[in-house]
Amino acid sequence: TLFKLLISISGIGPKIAMTILSGLSISDLKRAIVDGSIHVLTGISGVGRKTAERIIIELREKLVLEERRADQPVSLPIKAEDQLFEDTLQALIQLGYRRQNARDAIQKVLRDSKSEKLSVENLIRESLKHV
Repeated sequence: TLFKLLISISGIGPKIAMTILSGLSISDLKRAIVDGSIHVLTGISGVGRKTAERIIIELREKLVLEERRADQPVSLPIKAEDQLFEDTLQALIQLGYRRQNARDAIQKVLRDSKSEKLSVENLIRESLKHV
């Protein structure tokens, strides 16, 4: 999908798109585009400042909309625990688990521990039992 988005940009062909995708992981590339990190993109061989700016301008909104759509189906409304949930989710993703599997496991632990106060470490530990 990201390859198709890249080649849709004027001045970027399949060769440059493949170079970009092999130069950064998908998540790092998306983060660089959303954050507007020109220096990260220009660190890839064959990508100059103008190309990096064009990538950011043309793909930023598309990626932000994609992230919002991916985050929509949260079945459990989490208010006060937003940071706890997000920190735990990011930790599980960094450990190699899929976003949806990690999200489901965290929600199950939060549902099961109704009034119990959990730290990020405890939530990670309990979530790993459900992944």
